[in-house]
Amino acid sequence: MANRLNGVWFNEYGSRMEITVDETGFFSGLYSSHTGEVGTYRVIGLTDPHSVSDNQGVSISIHWRPLHAEGENPDWHMVSGMVGQLQTVDGAEVITLNHLLVQETDHGDNWRSTFIDKIKFTRG
Repeated sequence: MANRLNGVWFNEYGSRMEITVDETGFFSGLYSSHTGEVGTYRVIGLTDPHSVSDNQGVSISIHWRPLHAEGENPDWHMVSGMVGQLQTVDGAEVITLNHLLVQETDHGDNWRSTFIDKIKFTRG
């Protein structure tokens, strides 16, 4: 049985994520953003490949360096960690993630280094 996470997903900002999950629950793919850091980025993550319910835990990481030169900003040094679940909501598959984006800062500026958001993806 194919993993439910396989495929193309879109969030409310218009970003596109395409992922392929292997039999161990590891996945990789591409994330294309049209807001903030514009470009295409590598995505890696983990999920439970043996989930026994309609809900499936998801963990995703992104390093915000584009694969191509478009949109690259040498001053931005950021990573994201996103954790949440794939669920069926009103008959539609939805991935709801708590998103932490961390930008490198000097020690005295740690208070401004983390952005917290909630992101929802729906199947494309």
